[in-house]
Amino acid sequence: MFGCVAYNFINKHEREKFDDTSKKCIFIGYSENAYRLWSIRDKKVILGRHVTFNESENIKDVAADKNESKNIPYVLENDSSDEELEIDDVIDNENKHVEEEREPTLAETKPKRNTSMPARFKDYQVYAALTCADEIPNNVKEVETDDDCEKWKEAMNEELKSLEKNGTWELVDRPKDVKVIPNKWVFDKKLDVKGNVKRYKARLVAKGCAQGEVDFTETFSPVARGSTIRTMLSVANHKKYHAVQMDVKSAFLHGYLEKPIYMEQPEGMSDGTNRVCKLIKSIYGLKESSKCWNERFHEEMKKLGFTRLESDRCVYVKRCGGVIIYVLIYVDDIIVVSNKVSALKEVTSLLREKFEMSNCSSLGQFLGMSIDYDREKGVLKINQTAYIDRVLKRFGMTQATPKEVPMDKGAIIVPNFDESLRTKHPFRELLGALMYAMLFSRPDLSVALNLLSRVQEMPTDNHWKYLTSVLRYLKGTKDVSLVYKRSDETERILSGYVDADFARDVSDRKSTSGYCMRVFNNTVLWATRKQALVTLSTTEAEYVAMAMAMSDLIYLKNLLTEMGIEMDKKIVLFEDNMGAIYMSKNASSKRCKHIDVKYHFVKQFILDGTVCIEHIDTKKQIADIFTKPLCSVFFKMHCNGLGLE
Repeated sequence: MFGCVAYNFINKHEREKFDDTSKKCIFIGYSENAYRLWSIRDKKVILGRHVTFNESENIKDVAADKNESKNIPYVLENDSSDEELEIDDVIDNENKHVEEEREPTLAETKPKRNTSMPARFKDYQVYAALTCADEIPNNVKEVETDDDCEKWKEAMNEELKSLEKNGTWELVDRPKDVKVIPNKWVFDKKLDVKGNVKRYKARLVAKGCAQGEVDFTETFSPVARGSTIRTMLSVANHKKYHAVQMDVKSAFLHGYLEKPIYMEQPEGMSDGTNRVCKLIKSIYGLKESSKCWNERFHEEMKKLGFTRLESDRCVYVKRCGGVIIYVLIYVDDIIVVSNKVSALKEVTSLLREKFEMSNCSSLGQFLGMSIDYDREKGVLKINQTAYIDRVLKRFGMTQATPKEVPMDKGAIIVPNFDESLRTKHPFRELLGALMYAMLFSRPDLSVALNLLSRVQEMPTDNHWKYLTSVLRYLKGTKDVSLVYKRSDETERILSGYVDADFARDVSDRKSTSGYCMRVFNNTVLWATRKQALVTLSTTEAEYVAMAMAMSDLIYLKNLLTEMGIEMDKKIVLFEDNMGAIYMSKNASSKRCKHIDVKYHFVKQFILDGTVCIEHIDTKKQIADIFTKPLCSVFFKMHCNGLGLE
């Protein structure tokens, strides 16, 4: 019955031994896969699956209970987070792990239906209050009825003024036999660190889904690789260069369209005629907007005398005498690096003349990473603590018990082919969220996430348990940073470590390759990859891994060369298998004739002296952390070797 008392089960990992095993709540409705409950203790709406109902106790009884909340609020608190209310299919924050006990069926726990409205109090008032958060308008009609109507309209006017100032469109008579695409307003609130509204935002977006295929030819636009970003940071730290970051305001509005596109007048802002907007510049929502912006930026950089690198099309370099300047762009986020402060100021000033910038400051928050650069001490730290905190909160793991390793040694991930065993937990959502952390600053997650990504097609509850184990590890290591230290001139400019785990995958017996690359002794690139073929021995698996690592090693060599870094020291790739080293230095024998020719290209770079293969003791092979789950002792040792502190 609506309004009855409900007891939501608290998982073992989220409570101490003598804590309560359940949380007292009020039943207020249903979501897709769980019950909607008002937590009396936490004063917020939660989702629950393991719930026991007491229909003899109701809202009025709870309100009168002095030991509990003294009154049930009719409005939600302002600090209720979006994550607590936004996605129903995200499983209850209190029930993130699979229970060992038998899960109650819906029939056993579903409350009885009561068709009459209780006369003693108005439940629907509480229901309306508890289920209606501080919602964002979805369209102009909702803006008209919103309490903050004037503030939303002010934000809309600011957006239109920005579009007009930019010369985004001109009003023309409606053309015949030409598709006119619709648009919509997207609203949002920018909050401060305390959750208070800092700014009301409105953005006009074209509905690119309505574009015909003839309206555009290409949509691709590049973004900088994570390894390129880290390489530039390592070079800047080693060379003691100056660095700043910039953010282009409304970047997509700066691109020019190749073909004319017609759009309806903005909803709620029409001049009352049948005229339409002929777009002169790109606008958010068009399929080619990103490409148009990237091309515009490239043209402006050429005018400033910069050259785009072939190894990464999002990096520009300019040399003039003894001055060198690098510019890296990731969509609308920019990093500028130079050996001269005057050159840095000149370039940032010129970019500001071309594009409106929302900020220009020393390195700080960039793509969800926190970059702390101490130029004088020669130490640069990259971490994603704030991002990890958000992930922990989103998946209800803020109070989870930490683990020492992301995946226990010897763990075997077996794929599932039974649809009935598919988990209802948001496996892919969590996997993707963790991948983002791994790709930028947490190489220690590489193996665990690679193995779990192989079963994302049909994950089970057991796979979900392995995935939440990674979150437990992050709970205890969220403050860990990838640290770059300034090395002396005797250090190698570029080096790599490569290893393989033979026949790791039990489903097809394919091996796993793992490797990492260092620039000025700082880890800038790492990878864990399943090999495409079944190898017949450990030596073959190591040889194939060596070829895969060589591809990325040559990419970094080309990148550094284009950046003007003189490769005066030999590039070294460390390998712990003598058989693989022998195979890479000698002509093919009958034992390896079945290996695809594409893996033999590694010999070319060894024979011409570009790369030198050196043997390393297995215990010192830090690439071992990228091939299989390790015990805590070796795992921590290799984390230190990677620069994780």
